[in-house]
Amino acid sequence: MKNLILLSFLALGINSFGQSATGTMCFQKKTHTVEDLITISSDDGVNFHGTMSGSEQNEEISYYTSWWTEFTAQLNGNKLKANLSMEFEGMVEEYEEEWEFYLCNDTQFIILNDELYRPVTCPN
Repeated sequence: MKNLILLSFLALGINSFGQSATGTMCFQKKTHTVEDLITISSDDGVNFHGTMSGSEQNEEISYYTSWWTEFTAQLNGNKLKANLSMEFEGMVEEYEEEWEFYLCNDTQFIILNDELYRPVTCPN
């Protein structure tokens, strides 16, 4: 919900990201227990592919898990329909998600399940 309020305040500077989304970009969501990284690439700004990887760790309850996902997707406006194949704790699951991509004052970001993924430098 906080991210939707943030989007309301940024609305005047937001554009769909389309053709400016070529090459490889990385976006991260990081909290005190979760770190999630999306690496996304496109040659034409419409068809995308990439990976999402992350982990969740809560030392207080001795909990740790991680995931790794490959995806392909196609952009329509600011909606990216992603077909994902996720490996989670040794099991593979295939599913679809709809992501939102935005460009705000020359900074791109992703909204996924009401969570804000900020641009970061891609790891080597």
